[in-house]
Amino acid sequence: MSMFAKFKPERYWTILFGIVGLMLIASFMEESLILFILFAFAMLWIFGSVIATIWTTRWRKLLAFATGIIALLSGLLSASPGLPEPIFYAGVLICAFSYATFILIAIGSIAHEVFITDKVTSDRIIGSICIYLLIGMFFAFIYAALDLINPLAFNFGLLDKPELHTFRDYLYFSYTTLTTLGYGDMTPQIPFARLLTSLETLIGPIYLAIMVARLVGMHITQHAKKAK
Repeated sequence: MSMFAKFKPERYWTILFGIVGLMLIASFMEESLILFILFAFAMLWIFGSVIATIWTTRWRKLLAFATGIIALLSGLLSASPGLPEPIFYAGVLICAFSYATFILIAIGSIAHEVFITDKVTSDRIIGSICIYLLIGMFFAFIYAALDLINPLAFNFGLLDKPELHTFRDYLYFSYTTLTTLGYGDMTPQIPFARLLTSLETLIGPIYLAIMVARLVGMHITQHAKKAK
């Protein structure tokens, strides 16, 4: 048996750390090389943490690794100076869809580990929080891709150059939608964009309700077993 077969890391806190770090970096992200490097590092941190967490599941690991590599390479390509505009947008679009796929795999893998167990631990709780935050990040990449495909998909208020928004705009819009906060300064304009935002608005509260119910149920079961 290889060392990797025995290696079953439970390090959801590393994924949480990467997500929070990426959100903070993206919030201040402008045309700055340092912030761009930090943003890329945060994405690499999330990528590595997810791969390490689901390492024992081969097909998930391979699929996540492949989509993550495609996302990283296409992101680096789009960041290269002097690219023709079509290649730049193609690279960003591939990057957005690849990261969205990678995050979806991460959500499914973490959910399988978190909710299949009947034991509540701090690591499981952190894992459930990671899922919630990853849902918001998944939709942020989908919104970014949709906005590239159709610049009229969203109304970004007074922001200039709607076709060149930074990722922080999509993160902000996604998390305000997920939490049903909805400031209204950024709104969907086309039917498909409205459908996506409605879906995210439904997923947010439903996931929280299921997560709390499941954790409470596992906690009660755990104490009942100890009492016997």
